[in-house]
Amino acid sequence: MSIQIRVVGLVASAIVATAASAQTAVEWKVSEGGNGHWYALVAADYSLTWPQLNAHWAQRGAHLCTITSAAENAWVADRIVINPPGDGALLGGYVAQGGAGSVGWTWITGEPWSFELWATGAPGGPANEHYVYMTDQFHWGAPSGYWDDCPWGYGGSPMAVIEWDADCNADGVVDYGQIRQGQLADFNGNNIPDCCERGEPCVSGNFPVEWKVSEGGNGHWYQIINLAGQGEIYWQASRSSAIRAGGDLACFESAAETTAFLNLTSGQTRGNPWIGLYQDHSAADYKEPAGGWRWTSGASLAWTNWASGEPNNAVGEDWANMWINNGPPGTWNDYKPTNPQGPDGFIIEWAADCNGDGIVDYGQILRGDIVDRDGNGVPDSCQCASSLSLAICCASDLDLDGEVSTSDISLLLLSFGEQRWLAPECDLDGDGTIGGGDLSVILLDFGPCYAPPSTFDAQAPTPLLLPDATAPAPTPPAPQSARPAPQPRERSS
Repeated sequence: MSIQIRVVGLVASAIVATAASAQTAVEWKVSEGGNGHWYALVAADYSLTWPQLNAHWAQRGAHLCTITSAAENAWVADRIVINPPGDGALLGGYVAQGGAGSVGWTWITGEPWSFELWATGAPGGPANEHYVYMTDQFHWGAPSGYWDDCPWGYGGSPMAVIEWDADCNADGVVDYGQIRQGQLADFNGNNIPDCCERGEPCVSGNFPVEWKVSEGGNGHWYQIINLAGQGEIYWQASRSSAIRAGGDLACFESAAETTAFLNLTSGQTRGNPWIGLYQDHSAADYKEPAGGWRWTSGASLAWTNWASGEPNNAVGEDWANMWINNGPPGTWNDYKPTNPQGPDGFIIEWAADCNGDGIVDYGQILRGDIVDRDGNGVPDSCQCASSLSLAICCASDLDLDGEVSTSDISLLLLSFGEQRWLAPECDLDGDGTIGGGDLSVILLDFGPCYAPPSTFDAQAPTPLLLPDATAPAPTPPAPQSARPAPQPRERSS
């Protein structure tokens, strides 16, 4: 039975100016009485058909918004749709062709049609009005937040409300939020956890996050290595680990970068990690406590974010950490790693673009766009161009043992039928998928790989090594760039 609800009180009486801007997702928090879902107002591409539009958002982990309660309707109206001035936004409700009036309306997700808030006289327009949109101003005799039926492509400002509610790992938390907060990896950027796409158990952790250029960022990637409980963590050893991973200790050069980093890692275990800031005693401006501080990247210290009373050089503190748990988040403190209460990890930043294509290499490696078989954070193509290392340059040698053999075929078959990003090193023919073409490449290359003996290197991939908590901290190094100059890309793997 259709439920006709036209009680104005169901829509919040005070419409506040806190609507989400287009493309900005907002969470209806459980702590605020919500369902933990995320919503956004986006452009509705009416050049697509209804099924095509739904498929477009399904590929991005979302769907057109479904409304199942008065509370949800009021929240979506107030926080997402009320965006002056406009003509409403498409929801995920529709009626099958040939439906009429209030009969046959359904949600694209198959959820029960248990709530509706039609404007007076709706539904009941022309026969082609098969879709639901929510008004965002006084319209057809109804205030904001009510629904009307409409034809496909209706409205002068075609907008739609999309919703993320998937929980592919069944941990009770919407995946999209965990991705946004850095708890689950989504390196290919489709808003679906990589672990679910790979069919692997999902483990919440500190995954690399990107400050995207499309969001006003620098395109760099960051990761917190948290080593709480593992003893004294030295700055120099931390930096060595960051460099071996293809990056360097993070250098925060603006308030915007700091804010973005804190937002992107808000769900992670963060502690009070080391950053790439140290005091150079040989610098012309060296003076305790605030002179001679330098970024490892060589960037100017034009912006500072010292915590109150810092730096204070208490007992020779020549290195900096970021307060997150024990002080105002994002502020800096000078420290020496001899106190058990000192920094409990470090932050890696990846900024290098060795192939000069304008995109940070590490992100391309994570997304599977570039191959890094030895796991050192540097594209194989750049290493091959600079060192002619056999283990890198013999692309069909998947196990890096110096020859193309049946073991390489076995590795390829483990990823057979997968998309490139799941095992980029196996997409030998570059067609985006792993299949017969790649097997043909291996068979053509079957046999030993050859290279000058001086360049032979068939060592297995090296994992990220964590700092030695017992090693003394040496004198800080002189400034050097963490952003290598582009190298020629003579060949690709």
